[in-house]
Amino acid sequence: MDKKVMDEVGELRGRVMEVILEYRFREVGKAKIYFVDEVGDMRLRSILSEAEEKDVRKVCHYINPGEAIEKYSVGIRGKHRQITQKESTRRYIEGDFEVWKNSLLKDTKEIISVHQKSDHEIEIINEEVNNKIEIARGELAYILENYDKVVVKIAGFTHQKYFPYIQYVNTFDGEKKKQNEHLSVLVPNILYYNPTRYRSDIKIDEFIKSSRNPFGDVYYMEQVCKDDDSED
Repeated sequence: MDKKVMDEVGELRGRVMEVILEYRFREVGKAKIYFVDEVGDMRLRSILSEAEEKDVRKVCHYINPGEAIEKYSVGIRGKHRQITQKESTRRYIEGDFEVWKNSLLKDTKEIISVHQKSDHEIEIINEEVNNKIEIARGELAYILENYDKVVVKIAGFTHQKYFPYIQYVNTFDGEKKKQNEHLSVLVPNILYYNPTRYRSDIKIDEFIKSSRNPFGDVYYMEQVCKDDDSED
C-alpha cells in the first residue's frame, strides 16, 4: 500500500471512528460492534459514499447501512471440517497425513531454532518426531490396506476455529428474512439499530416476539422514555 493510499485510509478511519465513538458498543469474542441511530447512519453513509469499497473494508464492517433493524442476536460458533462418507475420506486421508507430517516438522524446526537447543537436545527431539511420523505412517498403511474393514471419519472438532457472528431479521421485497454474518475482528463492526420499545399496553406474546432473549426464560426490551409516552 503506497503512502497516498495509506493516508486516505487513515483519514477515512479517523472520520468513521469520530462518529462511532459517540455510541455504545458490545464485544463479541474479539469483535466489537457499535450501535448507531438514524443520525449516525446518515453521517456514516455520507462519509463512506466518498470512499472506494476496498478502502471501506479496511476501515469498518457496516452491516446494514440505511436499513435499520429492531432485533438481533450475537454469539460465537465453531467451524470445523467434517468428512464422513467412505468414498470421500479415502480421497483425503493420504493428503491429511502429509499436511500433519509437514506441520509437525515445521513446528519442530521452529522450536529448535527459537529456543536454541543443544546438539544433544536436537538429536532427541528429532528422534521423537521421526518415531511419531513412522508410527503414523504405519497406521496409514494399515488403514489403506484394510479400508473395507475399518470405518474412517475426518473431523476437526479438537482444533476448530471460532467466529463471532450476528443474526438479525431484514426485509427483502416485503418479506422478512433471517440473516447471518461473521463479525470482523480486524475492524469495528457497525449496526444501524432502532429497537422496538416497550409500551405499557403491549401483550406478553408481542413482548416476547419483539424483545431480546439473552438466556433461559428472560426477555427484555428498551423502555419508552417519558417524553415519548406523553406524546402518544
